[in-house]
Amino acid sequence: MKKLCFILVSFLGFIFLLGAFSVPALAADTCQPACLAGEICSNGTCCPAGTAPGAVCLTNPLESNINSVPSLVGQVIKAVLGIIGAVALIIFVRAGGNYLFAYGNAEKISAATKSMLWAAVGIVIVFASYFLLNVIVRFLTGSL
Repeated sequence: MKKLCFILVSFLGFIFLLGAFSVPALAADTCQPACLAGEICSNGTCCPAGTAPGAVCLTNPLESNINSVPSLVGQVIKAVLGIIGAVALIIFVRAGGNYLFAYGNAEKISAATKSMLWAAVGIVIVFASYFLLNVIVRFLTGSL
């Protein structure tokens, strides 16, 4: 079993390395959509004028309207609240399944009911904090 796992991990590592080294070679020197005036196309990316040929230009992977620390913090907080909300929803669904499969056992029904109640409370807290933080971020960025 260990040998099979070693072979599988080695194969996946080889495929990963093969893909990592072949992607830059496959990149064409054409930019889609075309670069704006004053930009040049380098390795399939629009770069500012004056960039050395073949250089790699890094673009902002976040939204283009994130130009300040409060905007960045707001986006991070929204992402974290989204993850917390998803976890609370999963807990709620799991508790609902436990309730359905309790088969009349009062102890299991009580535990599932408590789980659903606290998951619902968690979802309400996430929505309330999202609303409150959204107002605070808009106030800090001046877009309120």
